[in-house]
Amino acid sequence: MKENRAVTIYDIAKKTELAPSTISKIINHKGNYPKETIDRVFSVVDELGYIPNIKARRLAEKSTRTIGVSFSSLKYENSTHLANVLSGIINKSFEYGYNITLFNDSFLNTDEMLSKIHEFDGIIFPMVSSEIVEYMAFLDQKNKPFVYAGSKRLFDQKNRNFYGGYYNYIRTVLEIYYEKGRQRLVFFPQVLYNDFQKYNRHQLQAIIDSFTEEHDLSANYCILDKFAGEAAAELIPVIDKYFNSERRPDALFFNSIPACVTVYNYLQQQGLRIPQDVAIICTGQTTTEGMEFSPTLSTIYVHAYEMGLRAMELLMHQINPEEYPAVDNNVPYTYIERESSKLE
Repeated sequence: MKENRAVTIYDIAKKTELAPSTISKIINHKGNYPKETIDRVFSVVDELGYIPNIKARRLAEKSTRTIGVSFSSLKYENSTHLANVLSGIINKSFEYGYNITLFNDSFLNTDEMLSKIHEFDGIIFPMVSSEIVEYMAFLDQKNKPFVYAGSKRLFDQKNRNFYGGYYNYIRTVLEIYYEKGRQRLVFFPQVLYNDFQKYNRHQLQAIIDSFTEEHDLSANYCILDKFAGEAAAELIPVIDKYFNSERRPDALFFNSIPACVTVYNYLQQQGLRIPQDVAIICTGQTTTEGMEFSPTLSTIYVHAYEMGLRAMELLMHQINPEEYPAVDNNVPYTYIERESSKLE
């Protein structure tokens, strides 16, 4: 009975009368060989039905050609942003010839997850919670390539964050309102975020303080509200407090579209006009988000898809700095002015 075994590169070498090392290089698209030789090798590959042993190749290369991506944060309100980031990651990974494995970040610090880091060439974190910060510190100690969204963390000495310009566009919103003559601003930068530490309040306050000092404005010019509830309805008493005070706001900024729905309804019930009585700007996750409002809502559009592309570029530089050059970790954002902030 004829033995049914897998074809190897040694079979191809014998058939082509070439060295096994030559066969290996040609199959893996390495080296510089005449076209006739390459065609001859692949003709025999097809003839014998050779199937590369991907697992063995990756072990030899000390590479899994797989990137791990944390995904459980997709359950949060800003899932559109995360889905766009993930789309950019996936498309760029295919370009580099890498597979993507999604994993639930709820299990990051379990023994099973800690022991599995060798299964990934690198890891991407589209959102960062306190648990993820712990895990990133662990990866840092193990010298495992990883990148993460948001502002740079204190332990990170390698600038591994891909950043959508959050602190920069806070400054942009301040400049817009100042140019439009708004005098009483209230910013809600953390509204509806489960991770209360997502943004550093001290850094945000420093941006506001710097802006007010530059323009010789009062310390009360822009209030940075601490609200970080998990339901938009919880925002109503907070807003009501401001609009029933002597310092009634004439400009608001939010980082959540659902929060803007709540505020629009509240202002209309109070007979307040947008933007004449109060202007509103919000972070948007697509170029069209905000068009569904009446009046239409001005947004700071964060280029989430491009953040995903940049995440893979940053990670590839960590994995193979000789082949992939360093890239800027900052991703552009765009101010899209609509009716809610369009003041004469």
